[in-house]
Amino acid sequence: MPLVPNFSMTEKDTARFHTKYEKTATCWNWTAGCDTGGYGRFRLTNKTVKAHKVALFLSTGKYYSGQDGLIACHSCKKNTGCVNPEHLDWDTPAQNTADRKRDGTECYGEKHGRAKLTEANVLEIRQKCATKEYTHQKLAEEYGVDKSAISLIIRRKTWKHL
Repeated sequence: MPLVPNFSMTEKDTARFHTKYEKTATCWNWTAGCDTGGYGRFRLTNKTVKAHKVALFLSTGKYYSGQDGLIACHSCKKNTGCVNPEHLDWDTPAQNTADRKRDGTECYGEKHGRAKLTEANVLEIRQKCATKEYTHQKLAEEYGVDKSAISLIIRRKTWKHL
């Protein structure tokens, strides 16, 4: 897998990085800026990068873009702000998804940050549609979603776990 060419950090960058987290008994929690997913952000001279990727770079000497098949993965459940290199590894997106399923941290249904519906809503939508008394358009208006979202729910393309 190709590495990001010319990725490097100065000693000053490295020292600054190590001031941006607090160590607990297990995790090293990022205390500086984070993105909307809770992942730490670290500013280098010409760009901002994810802090957990920097932690992996500092421990392994390797930095991957993610476009080449490897991403930085956390082994500590639900702590996207952790930068402890013992909790991080370069792995494939498929393995990361399998780990999230195994650990129960996969974001789907109500757990998804942009979910507009609850599980109860989805079950109601399916029940109402089964009566043939509601159109997809009418259900979409009632639940404040797009008609295509209703269609995906009914065809079990989304909310498959219900």
